[in-house]
Parts: sequence; structure tokens; C-alpha cells
Amino acid sequence: MENKLVYEVRLSKPLMTVAVVAAFGLLAIGVKPFIEVAPALASPTTIQKIAICGKNGKCADVTGRGYLKISSKGS
Repeated sequence: MENKLVYEVRLSKPLMTVAVVAAFGLLAIGVKPFIEVAPALASPTTIQKIAICGKNGKCADVTGRGYLKISSKGS
């Protein structure tokens, strides 16, 4: 009967974590050309405005300096 000497190589958990993250990143880069992403629907000419109002009818306005001012306007 022959005697065999077997070596086990064990890597630490932090090293395995880095290896798994790197493998996932490389896989994601390889799959990227096959994934379609819808284009963003942004318009440089349109401005969206919103009003922040409380239940009591008071709304917040933006002043010329960029501060919020509370007024009693209804929306």
C-alpha cells in the first residue's frame, strides 16, 4: 500500500470575499453588453415645479436666496 501526502490549501475568509466580489464584477462586465437599459427621459427645456404644503393650507416658497419661506397661500 502506498502512502500519499495530500496538501490542502485554505484561503482566509477576507481573501475569499475579495475573490468572490472580483469574480462577480468581472462577470457583470462580461454580461453588460447583453443588458438593455432604457434611456433617461430628461428634458433640458422643461422645469418641473412642486409645492410643499401642510394640512393647514400653509405652503413653503423658495426665496431669491434659496431659503424656504412659509406662507399661508393655498395651492
